[in-house]
Amino acid sequence: MNQPMALHTAAPDGTDDAIGLMTGVALEQAFPEKAMLQLPIIDGKCLNFLHIPKNAGTAIERAKYVCNGAKMGMQFGFFDKWECENGNKMACEGKGWHCNAWHVPPGWDAGVGKKYEECDTTFCIIRDPASKFLSEYMYENRRCDAAEFETFVEQKISLLKKFPGSKDCHFVPQSEFTGQIVGGVGEHCQRPLRHENLTAELDAFLSEFNITVDLQKSMPRDRNYKKCELTMSQATSDWIKDFYADDYANLGYNINLKLSVSHESFDDSDESHA
Repeated sequence: MNQPMALHTAAPDGTDDAIGLMTGVALEQAFPEKAMLQLPIIDGKCLNFLHIPKNAGTAIERAKYVCNGAKMGMQFGFFDKWECENGNKMACEGKGWHCNAWHVPPGWDAGVGKKYEECDTTFCIIRDPASKFLSEYMYENRRCDAAEFETFVEQKISLLKKFPGSKDCHFVPQSEFTGQIVGGVGEHCQRPLRHENLTAELDAFLSEFNITVDLQKSMPRDRNYKKCELTMSQATSDWIKDFYADDYANLGYNINLKLSVSHESFDDSDESHA
């Protein structure tokens, strides 16, 4: 008998961000392409992707890849097979958090961590923490307003200090996913790519494996998408800089009061299945 698995029930085109229950059979029926995907083995080496929420993860997972002239699917993130430390096949949990497995930092759950040890190279996407926070704010269908953003940041960070995995681990510091980055190589993510230059860096990285991809074609068209440009208050900046201090030190970003998010720069492209 198939046991229910916690699953983000949104369709690949992005319609919902609730977590529900789905059996293994129902999962296969809802996403039949899942069974056809696999992690790529190139020259005897395995390639994997670490999905950091709100960093174009869904675009990476949905993309159509070509390797040595042949089309191939990638069993990345949402489409991979998971088993958490608690035995659950899709959702992991700990003190103050309950998240879909592909959104869980490798160091938070032994089962998830083991998954990222299976491959020789794992890549991920990193971005400026303040820009990421603004993207999350706009996804919740809010006004592009600096004062409202300040209130949102203060309230959200106060909540995160008690419940670090709030909103399916979307606000977890990126360094929890990558681990310490030394010489451009992360503990859990050997090849971090910058969101701000994603197309060029992804193309260059995949070319090492003779893989090509058109990421623009895989970008979900999100119903909640809005473009936003604003200047943060100093208070907002201080909240973000303090909470994400490890990210600013580890990822190599400097905080900038002027922020801008737009669909064309992949800002909302990981929200289809969170």
